Amino acid sequence: MLNKKLKTKKIIFIVSFILIAIILTGILVQGFAFLIIIPTIVGSILGGTSAVGGTCNIYTAPAGGSFCEACNNPLQSCTEYRCKSLGQNCQFLETESICISVESDDTNPPQITNCQARDFRTREDIKLTRTPDGCTFTNPIPEFSSVAIKLETNEFSQCRVSSKLGVEFDEGASDSGWFGDSLFDEEHFFAVSLSDVDEKFLDACNNKEACSLYVRCQDQPGNKMRNDFAIKFKIKPGPDLEPPVITNSVVPSGTSFPSNVKELNFSISVDDGTAGVQCKYSKEVDVEFERMDNSFICNSIKDLEKGGFTCNTKFTNLKNGDDAENKFFVRCKDSSGNVNKESFELSLFGSSQLTIKSASLPSGSLLTKRQSIAVNTNKDARCFFQLNNLDEKAFETTGQINHDTLVTFDRGSNKLSVRCVDESGNVDSRESTATLDNDRNYPIITRVFKQFNQLTIITTEESTCNYNTKTSSFNFGDSQAIEMTGKNSEEHSAQLILGETYYIICRDTFSNDSPVYSIKT
Repeated sequence: MLNKKLKTKKIIFIVSFILIAIILTGILVQGFAFLIIIPTIVGSILGGTSAVGGTCNIYTAPAGGSFCEACNNPLQSCTEYRCKSLGQNCQFLETESICISVESDDTNPPQITNCQARDFRTREDIKLTRTPDGCTFTNPIPEFSSVAIKLETNEFSQCRVSSKLGVEFDEGASDSGWFGDSLFDEEHFFAVSLSDVDEKFLDACNNKEACSLYVRCQDQPGNKMRNDFAIKFKIKPGPDLEPPVITNSVVPSGTSFPSNVKELNFSISVDDGTAGVQCKYSKEVDVEFERMDNSFICNSIKDLEKGGFTCNTKFTNLKNGDDAENKFFVRCKDSSGNVNKESFELSLFGSSQLTIKSASLPSGSLLTKRQSIAVNTNKDARCFFQLNNLDEKAFETTGQINHDTLVTFDRGSNKLSVRCVDESGNVDSRESTATLDNDRNYPIITRVFKQFNQLTIITTEESTCNYNTKTSSFNFGDSQAIEMTGKNSEEHSAQLILGETYYIICRDTFSNDSPVYSIKT
């Protein structure tokens, strides 16, 4: 599917896709406006294997990478540890928050396996002819129209596009740009708006008879396509008979807003091939453009980063409270006199206040630095905590009415702030102060696994770990101790030698040493 459907209600801080417009710098396509659709990638959770103190056998991730994508479940975030536990070829992409399979000996570049197109205005499919080295539009694209293009690759990859033949994949190249975005994915979206086509572009297109875009992709290991994948089309000349298209709004229909909001700044992006647009709206009742009483203020210059002309207004006297609906109908007219026959409909919903009903936050004098905190809210929300003005972090368990997480306190005085936000943007918060004089608990190894040629352990707190494969009679930091990677962290690794027994001691930031753990490989 080229179009991504948005939920009709309950969306405030998560948007399914972002519509952006850019011009590829320094290439011949100066008459194009390129609209990029970026689908949001959401990861998921799948558990690992625990290990208790003393002697334990390591968990070995399955060979290959057949189960990597099981981590990409929308119920909960995928993590690097959970990803790697699913297979020895599983790799976690931090920016995309997804788990993919990467063959250690992969030397093959990605392949574009399918291409689709759809009219940006009518949402109707456009017929393409597939060839070994690309795809060709069967019929010419009407001038002033916009077309969405979708490419599929046989593996997670990122793609770039140019109007020049033979441009190699290079992130810094001035004569190519990202096809959609720079994220690794198996689906890539791109939209072409044929508005304001200039003479230089017509020359490059052989007077609209032979237009080409050339795509090359790169997979995660860095294998790059050596040949271009060509997208070919012709432009059908003609007058502008199409009305403006509202391509994007600052919030989608179905959004709910905070309970204390009575007015809201609102903007839309309007795609049109003429020199300017006018937009109006009515409340609660749909009427023709000329009968609409409320106006937008539209920029006279296209903002290509927002999808066209930006038009702004302010919605006032909003109805609030749970399920209170505010309906708006929007229409636009361009400088050629083309006007929308149907309205862009928008519904905004009120909400009720979010309340933290109870909060179990450490306070006073603490004996250990690892503390559990718990919060209960009157409705579903996401909760975050901040310790001593450090970066805010999400609770480990959150999203419903019960929220809990573990927090590692610093020595001395600590200020803990908790903030919860619901889907409408309502906020409630709590604070506490606590003092940690000293922590006498030593770090405990909770997870053990191997990844490629590495033995990796997870500890209950930030620590530094030493090991020895010959004897258990050694002390932390002495001449017989070998330091593992991951100093002052919770994840530690060492080179794996099968058949050996690893004797490990870990020391936390309070200089508490663990007993010797033995791990048989």
